[in-house]
Amino acid sequence: MATQYAQTGVQFLRVISGDHERTALDFQKHYRHHAVYLMDTDLAFQAPHSRDGWPFLMLVDPNGTIVRKVNNLVDGDPALLKALAAMKPAADAPAIRTIDGVSYSSETLRRSGELEESRVGEHSSHLAATPDGRLLLVFTSQRDGDSNVWLRVWEGKTWSEDRPVAASKADEYDGTVVTTRDNQVWFCWTSNASGDKYNIFATSLERLTAGRPPLQITESNDDAMAGRMAIDATGAVWITYYKWQKNSQGFSRDKEVYVRRLQGDTLSREIWISPANVPSYEDHTDPTIACLGDQVLVAWSWDYHRPQGYPQEPESPTIFLRALAADFTSLRLFPASRASVDMVPVLAAQGESAWCAWDSLAARGDTASKSLQLRRVSAAGCAAEPVSLATGLAHLCSPSFATSPQGRLTLVWCQKEPRGNWELWRSDCDPQGPWSKPQALVTAGAPRYGSAAFDAQGRLWVSYAADADRDRRVNVQRF
Repeated sequence: MATQYAQTGVQFLRVISGDHERTALDFQKHYRHHAVYLMDTDLAFQAPHSRDGWPFLMLVDPNGTIVRKVNNLVDGDPALLKALAAMKPAADAPAIRTIDGVSYSSETLRRSGELEESRVGEHSSHLAATPDGRLLLVFTSQRDGDSNVWLRVWEGKTWSEDRPVAASKADEYDGTVVTTRDNQVWFCWTSNASGDKYNIFATSLERLTAGRPPLQITESNDDAMAGRMAIDATGAVWITYYKWQKNSQGFSRDKEVYVRRLQGDTLSREIWISPANVPSYEDHTDPTIACLGDQVLVAWSWDYHRPQGYPQEPESPTIFLRALAADFTSLRLFPASRASVDMVPVLAAQGESAWCAWDSLAARGDTASKSLQLRRVSAAGCAAEPVSLATGLAHLCSPSFATSPQGRLTLVWCQKEPRGNWELWRSDCDPQGPWSKPQALVTAGAPRYGSAAFDAQGRLWVSYAADADRDRRVNVQRF
């Protein structure tokens, strides 16, 4: 419809209700959408307009009057099409501009000053520390006009100049970094450098320094995204990701979670982690991974519709977990969350168990709010009830764990309270203790996309993207 009516001046806005920016960005990149999209994270827009679920379409005239609302089968609604055909758009409707694959109204860009000069946007920072005292920061930046993944290194006194991990005319983003006990460093990221499909790539710092090409982890025929890594006791790198797949009708609708093990330059076969015996509309996205002894634990968000034979307590997008044995045998599948909209989990191992944290949306009547939820889990199942660290939020962004040399866990995240500004927060947990009362770390610059790591001396470092003059830049602070 957007294509059909593009020449008439009618503009289409895609409102993303209750979701998370990282998931929404992957969605837009996969479908190559060129409509302007707006995040409605706490359902503040949806609540007064749509009460019958998704999909939902609303037609508004140039004066702001709602002309027509419809749920489902929007492209076949005669009244909607008649109203749309009769619409006389405003003569001065602003054009749509696309920057780094994301579409904006030119009026938005005029207000931000980006019609005259591009604004540098940096995001998706990720920190890791080596036993020998180095810190490594990777992040996504559009400083050269393309989306690329960059590296910055701390070797004890100053940060190095930024150097590219993946920099080309391709779209490269969402980089992560992990380190081994013998000071090796590995990176992975999402890129369409191998063709018209997105895939997961990985390289070591050694390969990068030597100028050797990265390893292509996936060979997706319908996009692979959200690569995450963990290191086991042998130094092997485990990489999890999800892949889009076409369903039986040929639509790019299904998403499934996979794992591969990388030892040196040798990749294992691809292990399908999400359940294969459920309908293709049961989407599985945004996996995370941790190593527990000789087992690997994977968590992800499942767009859950209560398939036959599966637990009846969860509903909506739910966090599920599954362990994988050293021989690649998949163990029992179990849920960590229940009846909220739960997404984008992260894992941190702590002894023989792990903590799982996620972004949770709870709706009550006409209101909804986000919260940060945690739960202790093991390879066998949930070890305790969920813990709510932050509640009543308008939005939540990028929870990230860091483990100190003494085994203490720190969780950092960015949150936005209703009518408040973005802030970076922190909570801590001793191996056997409760989580501490959350405290604000950074309140200026609208911090987003945080990550944390402890250095070899036990000092906490936190990275995040924040406003800097007219740009958004990645910063690092020690606490």
